[in-house]
Amino acid sequence: MRPTGSLVVVYFGVGFTLAAALTMVALTMLRPLILANLGEGARRLAMLTPAVVGVFFGARVAMMGHTRGLRLGQALVAALGLRRG
Repeated sequence: MRPTGSLVVVYFGVGFTLAAALTMVALTMLRPLILANLGEGARRLAMLTPAVVGVFFGARVAMMGHTRGLRLGQALVAALGLRRG
């Protein structure tokens, strides 16, 4: 069974939220290095990185779920590329 249009939006939202949150955690851990070693432009880019990563991963989860007819958990694992086949 393929997810409907509204479920694809939910898949995107879950993928976006997970990727953006994990990217924010990683950047928070790297904050001392970012502030000490990078210029203003790189800091601004780091500020936008969670949104960009979230959009790409959310789109990948939604696409995997829709095209392959996967459930949410299966689509998340497929989007990560952890399972072969």
